Amino acid sequence: MFELPVEMVGLITIAVAFLVAQGVKGVLALFGKDIGGYAAAFTALVVGLVVLFIEGFVGLFPADIQEIVVVVFQALGMILGMFGIHKTYKGLA
Repeated sequence: MFELPVEMVGLITIAVAFLVAQGVKGVLALFGKDIGGYAAAFTALVVGLVVLFIEGFVGLFPADIQEIVVVVFQALGMILGMFGIHKTYKGLA
């Protein structure tokens, strides 16, 4: 089975955890509820599922193309990160 590099798993973990946490906050704000530690457990579950899905998806490609697919995902992550840094910088200025 194909395994993503540690750096890629870290990048996916950060991105998905942020998105899920914001989504949980938004849903909870609608209902006025506080579920405390369940949000962290739900976030960990979703992160694990996304990493497993991406590893399975990349595993469908032939072995000689898998590295290219991982590099493309890393490039997309860097581009999204640059937009995040730019937005944060503009917010501070």
